[in-house]
Parts: sequence; structure tokens; C-alpha cells
Amino acid sequence: MKHSFPLCLALMAAVVLASGCAFRVQVQGYKSPEAAVPMSPGMSIYLQPEIDTYAGACPVAGNELTRMITDLLAGEGYGLAPKESADLILVYSYDHVGHKGRVRFEPQTGPTGGMKTVARGGPYQHTLFLRVIDARKYVENGDEQVVWAGSASLEAAPTGSPRFVAMLLVAAFEDFPGGKNETVTRKMYLSDSRIVALGY
Repeated sequence: MKHSFPLCLALMAAVVLASGCAFRVQVQGYKSPEAAVPMSPGMSIYLQPEIDTYAGACPVAGNELTRMITDLLAGEGYGLAPKESADLILVYSYDHVGHKGRVRFEPQTGPTGGMKTVARGGPYQHTLFLRVIDARKYVENGDEQVVWAGSASLEAAPTGSPRFVAMLLVAAFEDFPGGKNETVTRKMYLSDSRIVALGY
């Protein structure tokens, strides 16, 4: 128990330092030129998580992730509706995957000397996927015609920090509902007012 207070201080310091660091977020947005339903403010959207397994990988799960997306959509002029009456369906998923650490040899300390192998874990790849489909076509015949698709990813600490997910959402929505089907790099900060506005 005596180590808990210093540990908390260390974690708090890490969060403060990260807030001032710039993160490079890879963002891609694509707007289908063949979509029968052009997106515009005032349209209604039904939110549908693509998978629910990401919930265990990140504290931002279920209702909390839905809340952040709802807030961002409201800022763009879109409201929510049931699937049967919505104009569009927004399918979303989040995941983070760790890179395998590099194995290297280091001198062994102590009286015996020698060498020892040490594995250094790398950063995690945090990725958010968004896909908007024509709700009416989907309800009528199951056709998943993509109206808009976007993704955002970054490399960061090996934790599913909700602030990283909020950052990915903010970065991805900069292209919503446009995009030129090309990947761009955006410099983002955890102290960004848009991330703070989402509660993080």
C-alpha cells in the first residue's frame, strides 16, 4: 500500500505530460460519388456498433462511445432516429493492437555477469472505423450502400485510454461528411478543446 501514492503521482504526471505532446493521427475520409442519398445536416442517423468485443479493450465502451458520437453528430446538425425511420446508419468500431517488442541482449548485472535477453514492447495502434450506409436501402433489401466512410489511427501508450478514442473521433469528424479517399496526417493534442468538450 505504501507504493500506491507515488504510483498515482507518476500516472498523473504521465497524463499531464501527454496532454502537451503532439500525436500524429492518420485520417482517411471517403464520400461515395454514387450514393443515392447525399449527406446533409438535418438528416437522421441510427448508430450501430459493428462489434462489441472492443468494449473490453477500452474504458470507452457501449453507451459512452455512443454518447461521444452523438455529441459530434449533433454539432454537425444530425439527429438520431430508429433504424426503421432513419435516413442513414452509422456503423462504428474501435480496436487497439500492440506491436511485438524487439528482443535484444543486455549485460547481466551481478557477480555472475553474462548477458540476458530483454523484450521491449512497442506502442499500440489505436484505430477507429466509421461507415455510413443508406438506411432505407438497408432496411428494404439489406443492401449496405456506403455513403461515407472514415478511419483514424494513432500509435500511443499500450492502454485503451478514453482520451485517445476521443482524439480519434475528433480527427475523423474533421472530414465528416467529405473526404478525398486519401490518407492525411493531422497533429493532435489531448488538450484540444474539442476533446475536452467530449468529457476528456
